[in-house]
Amino acid sequence: MKDWTFCPRCGDRTRLDGDGADTHVRCPACGFTKYDNPLPTTVGLVLDGDRILLLRRAHEPRKGGWDTVGGFLSGAETPKRTSSAKGWRRSAANSGPSASPGRIRRSTAKRA
Repeated sequence: MKDWTFCPRCGDRTRLDGDGADTHVRCPACGFTKYDNPLPTTVGLVLDGDRILLLRRAHEPRKGGWDTVGGFLSGAETPKRTSSAKGWRRSAANSGPSASPGRIRRSTAKRA
């Protein structure tokens, strides 16, 4: 992590932020953040015809930005189970009592 002296996005000097396991490289000029986190992750795409479900990030890094469904694998979860569970928890699709992962009802939310 300490060898990330310059930002790959804008070329400005970076600095180390955070403590302990949360230490990361951050560029004060453009906001680029690099976490040294070699954990396995999963990413999924939720499609509806020619549309794709994008989620608004609620937390850093990139809070407020758009993202796909995904997250870190934990314990003995399979990639398929993790994608399903993460997408389920992070979307508005679970708005009804009969909805469950694997059987998601069409949302009644208004489109932007």
